[in-house]
Amino acid sequence: GEVWVAPDERAPRLRHARVRGPALVFFSAAVGLRRVGLRKRRLQATARGGEPAPERVVLGEREVLEVRP
Repeated sequence: GEVWVAPDERAPRLRHARVRGPALVFFSAAVGLRRVGLRKRRLQATARGGEPAPERVVLGEREVLEVRP
């Protein structure tokens, strides 16, 4: 499926979320991504200021994206 991640007027920062693949995730705010875990099947996205945002993140089968504020 597809997931859009964007701040709203009440909370201008990211909120904690977990998305399991297969999925296509879009971000409207700048984020930093890194792979974590033993088999590197888990991604962490954290808010970053001033850096360009990736257009999208494609998750494969059994991959997990964890969004952290």
